[in-house]
Amino acid sequence: MYPDSYLQYVYRLKKDFKNCLSFLFCFLLLVTSCKNDHTTSASANARSDSNIQYAKNFTLEQFPSYTILKVKTPWNNSKAGLTYIVYDKGTTPPNRTDGIFIERPVRRIACTSTTHTAFLASLAQENKIVGISGTPYIYDKQIRTLIEQNKIEEIGFESDLNYEKLIELEPDIVFTYGISADNNIGKIKELGLTPVVIAEHLESTPLGRTEWLKFISIFTGDAALAKQQFKSISEDYNASRQFISEQKSQRPDVMVGISLSGTWFVPGGDSYLAQYIEDAGGNYLWKDQPGSASIQLDFETVFDQAYTADKWINIGVVKNTADIIASDSRYKDFKPLQENELYNFSRRISSGGGYDIYESGLVYPQIVLKDIAKAFHPELFPKHRWVYYEKLH
Repeated sequence: MYPDSYLQYVYRLKKDFKNCLSFLFCFLLLVTSCKNDHTTSASANARSDSNIQYAKNFTLEQFPSYTILKVKTPWNNSKAGLTYIVYDKGTTPPNRTDGIFIERPVRRIACTSTTHTAFLASLAQENKIVGISGTPYIYDKQIRTLIEQNKIEEIGFESDLNYEKLIELEPDIVFTYGISADNNIGKIKELGLTPVVIAEHLESTPLGRTEWLKFISIFTGDAALAKQQFKSISEDYNASRQFISEQKSQRPDVMVGISLSGTWFVPGGDSYLAQYIEDAGGNYLWKDQPGSASIQLDFETVFDQAYTADKWINIGVVKNTADIIASDSRYKDFKPLQENELYNFSRRISSGGGYDIYESGLVYPQIVLKDIAKAFHPELFPKHRWVYYEKLH
């Protein structure tokens, strides 16, 4: 016979063992549940394209510790898109095999376009730029100062990209672009560097181009700031557009460009410039031409359609009316030249000949819109001062 104290001990031991098993079972159930919940939660917490309002060429999915970016069309006629998985430093990236993994925030960035620098400048991330294609063309004062201090170096252009300099600069990523399949992306990869394609130039609306600010902000860790900035920019743009549309002002006929070596390039009716003209209250003479790519026309064809135009904008590398006439005396027969209704984006030019409309103008379309609207309807914007455009004399 066992003493009562021992039986009680065994009983308590069995009871504790059963409780332990019950606890272990509950624990395992909880772990499994948490794992499933984590998977479900990660999926549920992903915020997809609801944040992208105007851009059509990229998608963005945000998860708690990483973001998936997809570029639908990296360059014209590309057959496949690109996927970037940008994850927080110090975290484990998701188990995926369909993308390029990049740790954020990045520390060193090389830019092959001045538009990339404008995006970074708007996020106050100029100090992360280590190399730029076309440093003489940069207009931004702070970036120019960094260039003068040799903190940002020239890396060459497209087919003449200085790969040795790129290797020396050791950028975490290289913001690049592709006009066609014949681009430098493959070569950059061969060097062990990480190219990131920025394809805002394929967007067909001004706000769609600017919304790539959100794309770039994912790499620098400034998503909240980019979202706030874009909200302010788009609200300002749309307010001006709405104001213009509510007026009873007559829409002036608008011609664009100038003949270069016998060919006159005019943007298609689905281009972002056509959208600017529409939103600014103008009647673009080639708005019915499909597509966003530029159309090649000869001088006579343009003259037949546009010699009676009311406004002439985006004239190119000219400083005044005399420059236009000097290139071809036939320009004197265009009505907007006769009536001095010529407006060019030449107000802000860098010492190296870079036009700021192709730099910061990409990030501030609401200002570009007001400039163009002032050219078309000066009575509607009497207090607006020219920023990118100016009237030629």
